[in-house]
Amino acid sequence: MTKFIKANGIKLAYDESGGEDGKNIVLIHGLSSSKETMYLMRDSLLDKYKVYTIDCRGHGESDRMANYTLEDLAKDVVSFTEELQLENATAIGYSMGSFIALRAGEISDVFDKLILIGTKGDGSSPAITNLLKENGLSVENVSKEEYGRIMRENIFAPTTKNPENLRTMRPKGKELSIEDRVAEMRAVTIFDNMKEIDKVTAETMVISAEYDKIVPPERGLEVAEALNCRYELLNDAGHMMMVEKPKEIEDLIKDFIG
Repeated sequence: MTKFIKANGIKLAYDESGGEDGKNIVLIHGLSSSKETMYLMRDSLLDKYKVYTIDCRGHGESDRMANYTLEDLAKDVVSFTEELQLENATAIGYSMGSFIALRAGEISDVFDKLILIGTKGDGSSPAITNLLKENGLSVENVSKEEYGRIMRENIFAPTTKNPENLRTMRPKGKELSIEDRVAEMRAVTIFDNMKEIDKVTAETMVISAEYDKIVPPERGLEVAEALNCRYELLNDAGHMMMVEKPKEIEDLIKDFIG
């Protein structure tokens, strides 16, 4: 059941479920998504951990606004964790969510561990923006159908054919408007987490995918090398590695968190 909390001055939607072993996980979704797109991962972790899944600002059932930054998104997550007084917490971010988690780890020590899936250190070379340009489109004028087509052609490994659990990645709640999409795209193209990456105190693991065209694996390796942290490369997977390699990711997470 969806709950709501006031965090960093806005209303955030979230849900919580799972075990009571004293270890908490906060799941942070990707671009144009909602907390429901993290349920496949969430469900694989409920046997061991208490899992909190949030709608980032501008998404799902959380507050929408015309302008915000990655810094705002990170402060929301930090405030959320502080408001609920979560201890022994791990932030797991996917794609945009990983950018948010990394910045949260730079500005606060609320998380003991970070798991960054499909990550990069800054907003340079925005793949989605570039893919739209290649098709003569922009985030301001692309239709939902055309956006979906372009993404489907670029988010899987060459051998992946319509994974059975792809439906779990469909966002829920109120559909994003053009203004919402412009706001989120601005947030993920104007940021630089590399400037203060030395402030991260949380133990961190970076997970990349061999055929990720949206956030190429070399971008994740840059982050891992800057943090001197664990780096895992999933073979035969693309940006949708969560539905292409769910068991491998589950095993990596449980091994890392313990």
